[in-house]
Amino acid sequence: MVVDTGTSVLAGPPSSVNKLIAKIGNVSEDCSNAVSLPSITISMGGKDFDLGPDFYVIRAQDDSGKEQCQLGIEGINAGAPIWILGDPFLRKYYTVWDAEQKRVGFAIAKQAISNMLIV
Repeated sequence: MVVDTGTSVLAGPPSSVNKLIAKIGNVSEDCSNAVSLPSITISMGGKDFDLGPDFYVIRAQDDSGKEQCQLGIEGINAGAPIWILGDPFLRKYYTVWDAEQKRVGFAIAKQAISNMLIV
């Protein structure tokens, strides 16, 4: 596994990614089914890290301001069967790099509150 802040998607071997995409299903371009898509689980070091569609579906506005969605998971041939955990993973999981101990730690990151009222 590679954790990469410079990768905007989750990426992995095409054969594995194709199986995952088949289980997730189609992401409607108009975002109409995004909330009903399943969560996926990434397992590392005996721990499970869940990602819901709010993290692996990329939402953006087109030139007219209309919201569009696309799947933030793609197959790559990297010369080795590796997975790259890019922005979809890093938006949910805070990452701590411990160079001295040669380890990486993950914790659920604080999420923005969309309907917060400050008085």
